[in-house]
Amino acid sequence: MSALIPFSDILTSLSRAWNSRNRDECVLSVAIPINGLDPLLTLPILSKDHSFRFVWELSPSTCLVASGKSQHLDVNGPKRFELAQRFCDSVFGRLLDVTPHTPEIALPRILCVCSFFDQISERQKNNSNPPLLQVVLPRWQLSRYREISYLRINGIALNESEARELVEQLWLMAQEISQSNQDNNSIDFYNLSAGLVSNRWKSSYEPVLSKGIDLVNSGVLNKLVLAVRQSILLPKTFDPLSVLLRLREQQSESCRFLWQENALESFFGASPEILLMLKERFLY
Repeated sequence: MSALIPFSDILTSLSRAWNSRNRDECVLSVAIPINGLDPLLTLPILSKDHSFRFVWELSPSTCLVASGKSQHLDVNGPKRFELAQRFCDSVFGRLLDVTPHTPEIALPRILCVCSFFDQISERQKNNSNPPLLQVVLPRWQLSRYREISYLRINGIALNESEARELVEQLWLMAQEISQSNQDNNSIDFYNLSAGLVSNRWKSSYEPVLSKGIDLVNSGVLNKLVLAVRQSILLPKTFDPLSVLLRLREQQSESCRFLWQENALESFFGASPEILLMLKERFLY
């Protein structure tokens, strides 16, 4: 596994893009293609100096992971989406993409997570709740499209010297992950024993489930998605990547995801519903 373009070519692209920029301060974004990497297994290396981690995966060959925060915004209130849009416009307006000719999944990404069903009274009681809307331009992106992976770095550059420094960081990271072993040994697997999971939730969930079935059978609703909350006290912390790797095998048709602020706070899982599928030129 190695970078597919020489370092000198990246410097040439940087010099050309830097001389054509239209502002002094810019958000520099540079990508480099690398052969034969699994982004999910590489994420521990990308995130060794960062607490924020992100995963979006449809398959091992269609995957995007990210770590660190180059630019970010946390917002609450009724105008949070308007403020987030302004933030995105500002970042993309200052973005200088040195390597724009990459697959769509490898382009610079601004990541968002939001909560739609917020109870104000509950938020006032619990100040530890996360912001209603979080927007992040990650420091590192690693995506894979078919057999080629693309490592990307995003950062502020005020002069050409700082721009070159970012390119050097990108090259060093590309060398490190290219030389890494692509196996599960870097991920701490953790098994949830049956004794940790309580069945108390069933007593409150079953009546709601029965009512939901009646609403669908009677024609009042065409479709209803129910959810239940289960709290589990773990004896120690664990790496959610171990769960995502299991979901890759057990629910291969799902979309796996992770939004992790730090080692103690993460939102992850798999969405089993695929609304559209393209197979052999047919849309299902």
